[in-house]
Amino acid sequence: MGITIARETCCGGATYSDTVAIVMAMLIATLYMLPTVIAYARDIPQRQTVVVINLMIGWTVAGWVVAMIMATNVAIQADGRY
Repeated sequence: MGITIARETCCGGATYSDTVAIVMAMLIATLYMLPTVIAYARDIPQRQTVVVINLMIGWTVAGWVVAMIMATNVAIQADGRY
């Protein structure tokens, strides 16, 4: 019977990699929802459509690009109207 000694790995081991995975997941989710955030921040009239497109087909690159174009392409007039 041998004696096992617990060894610590560099940089926290599993805790570090779990933290990195959580941070990466949050970053990806934020980037995925960016068209929705932009649409609501700009208060565009089609923001519900942007949300639906982003949630339903945003996982494809084409769907995400369409949602981003819709969120950023609405012209705002000088008096704040669309």
